[in-house]
Amino acid sequence: MSVTVIRSGLVALALTAGAVNALAGEVVQADISKLAYTPAEINIHLGDTVRWTNHDFVAHTATAKSGATSGAWDVMIPAGKTADWQATEVGSVQYFCRFHPNMKGNINVRAN
Repeated sequence: MSVTVIRSGLVALALTAGAVNALAGEVVQADISKLAYTPAEINIHLGDTVRWTNHDFVAHTATAKSGATSGAWDVMIPAGKTADWQATEVGSVQYFCRFHPNMKGNINVRAN
């Protein structure tokens, strides 16, 4: 009986790993410097990850505007650090910094 449980666990682990790999994509770099996202317009594919690197001396966020196709999300990006967001749905997402609302960006997510 314990062998069955172990096998079931392995199957569950394999299925989980497969689901993660199905969404694994490229990492697309974006910078934050002088209170601006660069590039402001990012084009990626489903499963890709946006990695923001904050070169400023203050913290920023990447916060999806309400009504975003991928749902609401908020990524904290501390000064001098990086933070990631993975695209799980196709569509266009406008985002901004909660601390500096003049900072705006857009992510276009296309199907693979």
